[in-house]
Amino acid sequence: MPTKKASVQVEPKQKAVMTSMSQNSYSLSSMLQFVNNNFLLLVVGSGLFIFGFVFGSLWKENQTLKAGGGLGNQPAAQAPAAAPAAAQPLSDADWKEIQKEPVFVIGDKNAKVTMVEFTDYQCPFCEQFYTQTQKQLIEDYVKTGKMKIILKDQPLPFHPNSNSSAQLVRCAVEQGKGLQMHDQLFTNQAMWVSLTGEDLYKKYSELANAGGLNGDKAVACVKEGKYKTATDNDSALGNKVGAGGTPTFFVEKDPLVGAQPIAAFKAKIDEKLAK
Repeated sequence: MPTKKASVQVEPKQKAVMTSMSQNSYSLSSMLQFVNNNFLLLVVGSGLFIFGFVFGSLWKENQTLKAGGGLGNQPAAQAPAAAPAAAQPLSDADWKEIQKEPVFVIGDKNAKVTMVEFTDYQCPFCEQFYTQTQKQLIEDYVKTGKMKIILKDQPLPFHPNSNSSAQLVRCAVEQGKGLQMHDQLFTNQAMWVSLTGEDLYKKYSELANAGGLNGDKAVACVKEGKYKTATDNDSALGNKVGAGGTPTFFVEKDPLVGAQPIAAFKAKIDEKLAK
């Protein structure tokens, strides 16, 4: 007798399950085929998105710095908030406080006008102020006894070498060469800002020697972290009074933010001298 093939009976519920599995299998197959056919487009699209995000972040930081702000001294792991704008004159108490414990002072302590500068040695706009403006202000106002400049630290957290370079200047003050180290760092900024580890310390030592210091002694002082607390305290004070970005200046309580043209400084200084 011919053998009858056994028919497989499927309950409605089972049939529905099998149909669903078949459809899901088809959907998964279709999805894999889509990814395979469009893999290059997906990769390129993801790359463009990431590039756009990074470029946008850098553009925003650059625009903030050009405006004189920089970013406040927030921990590097956090998204830093915009620096507080120094838009209003300081209170008498804040003005008195920021003149205490300077890194060093340029000029006659009895000069009629005082300018306080919060700086970051890795900041390109601080270097711009040093190159284009500070030297002329020293010639016109400091050497003539009309003004003194009080230097304070504001090492920004997204500049990896700013804190150690600030400490280096304080270590140089111990050798009576604070201004010389300050000038060496700004004059040769491009030579050290991208260095790390012992390469950075070696360059610090070379620059210190060029400025008339004992470079090994200055670097040992930095490695010890002797002035880390002092630079951090200056940064916190700067944030408190509205100097969360660099460079920020206060001329007799009145703020000037950013690498302003020399005319802006002269107008403010002359205004104070006339009183």
